[in-house]
Amino acid sequence: MIEIRWASSEYVVVQTLRVDEEALEKDLDSISSENTFTTHAQQQATTLHLFITDIQATVVRYEFLDFLGLYKGLFMDFQLLSGLILDKYDSVSNAILQMQQLKSQPGKRLLEFLSHCACTDVCEEFHCSFIDVENCAEIAYKTIFLKPNIAVPFKLSQIREELYAAIIHQLETYFNLDKLKAFQIFDNRRFHADSCSDEQAMRYSKYRMGKYKQTFYYAHAF
Repeated sequence: MIEIRWASSEYVVVQTLRVDEEALEKDLDSISSENTFTTHAQQQATTLHLFITDIQATVVRYEFLDFLGLYKGLFMDFQLLSGLILDKYDSVSNAILQMQQLKSQPGKRLLEFLSHCACTDVCEEFHCSFIDVENCAEIAYKTIFLKPNIAVPFKLSQIREELYAAIIHQLETYFNLDKLKAFQIFDNRRFHADSCSDEQAMRYSKYRMGKYKQTFYYAHAF
C-alpha cells in the first residue's frame, strides 16, 4: 500500500508538471525578472526555471513518467487482484516484459517529448532522436527553449540499459518467477478454467479481462 501511494503521488506530481510546464515556465521567467517580487522569490524562481528548462532534467522527467506508470500499475495489481501469492505470476512477468521494452527503447511519454523537439541544424520536429536531443546546445520544445543548464556527470542514454537491467534483476530476484509459476497449480480459478466447458472458459476469460481492465483504469486514473 505504501509503494502504491508513493508511486501514485509521484506520478501525479510529475504528470501535473508535464501538463502545466509551458505556463509554469512563463510564470517562473516572469517572477525571476520582475522587480515587484522580493530578491529571495526571484532567486528561487531563477533556480526552478533553470531546472525545468534543463535538457537532461526534462528528459529524465519524461523517462520517470514512463517508469512510474509501469511501477504503480504493478503494485496496483497486487492490491486489486485477489490472493497473496496466487495470481501474481502474470503481473510480475508482464511488468518485467515491459521493463525490458523500456530498456531497449523510449517509452510513450519520452517519445511524446521527443516528437515536440527541434534542434537547429540537427533535427526538425517529429524527427529528433534521443541522442540528438541530449547532444543539442538548445532545443525548441513547444514554446520552451531547453538548454544544458545543469552540469551532470552522465547522460540518461548512457545509463538507461544498465538502470533497467538493475531494476529487472531486482524484480526477478525478489519475485522468483519459477516459484510464482509453481504456485499457479493451487489457483482454483485457473484449474476451473482448464477443466470447464468452452462456454464456462469464455466467461472465466471475460472475468479475468475485466479484472485487468479495472487494474489498468486505476493505474492510469491520475
